[in-house]
Amino acid sequence: METMVFVHPLGHGSRVWRRQREALAGRYEVITVDLPGHGGTPGPFTLTAAVGALTPHLSRGAHLVAMGDGCLVAVLAALACRDRLPGLVLSSPRIRPSLPPPLYRVAAAITPTPVLRLFAAARNLRSREVREAVDAGLREVGGDIRRQIAVKVAHTDLTPRLRHLTVPTLVLCGERDPAGCRESGVIAGMLPAARRETVPGAGAFPNLEAAAAFDRIVTGFVDGHSRPQRHDP
Repeated sequence: METMVFVHPLGHGSRVWRRQREALAGRYEVITVDLPGHGGTPGPFTLTAAVGALTPHLSRGAHLVAMGDGCLVAVLAALACRDRLPGLVLSSPRIRPSLPPPLYRVAAAITPTPVLRLFAAARNLRSREVREAVDAGLREVGGDIRRQIAVKVAHTDLTPRLRHLTVPTLVLCGERDPAGCRESGVIAGMLPAARRETVPGAGAFPNLEAAAAFDRIVTGFVDGHSRPQRHDP
């Protein structure tokens, strides 16, 4: 049975993968990790600690699936475990700053509801389920953790390191997320072994907005990059 480790966007928690936990359990070993400062995992949040939460699973040859700025953690983990990682999926990836650093600090200080409204307007989040998931994540993650995340995101650009990531990679975006599709195209073009696909009918959270299509594309990729099973002599 193939193992899939799911990495949530920073500031949201593993609940965003609940549909995948329900739909894929039994066919795959599904692991949804709460990074430091999220869910029941204590902080503080650092990229080093976040990568450390993934590496025990990746050392066993798991596939890695990440979304949003959780892809920062996933790419760092994939670089560290590239010889053991059969496949990497980056959905709506954000691995470099999209705003000037001071704006990240301002956003981290705003209360959750205004952030949710601004995010929904900017990323075309029409689905009520997605808006509720974003709102829940923002409520659960404390202000100190959000500020720690903002500092890391504002000052981390992984694009120069992508040429070293030779792991087979699937880069996804939702067709109703034009900014995400532009960035996905750029990132896929920098990766030596990547292909890019668009999830029909989805925005920035294709795993929730078009779960069946997302699951079909991801599992097709995972099944196509499964490692041969080892058998004892």
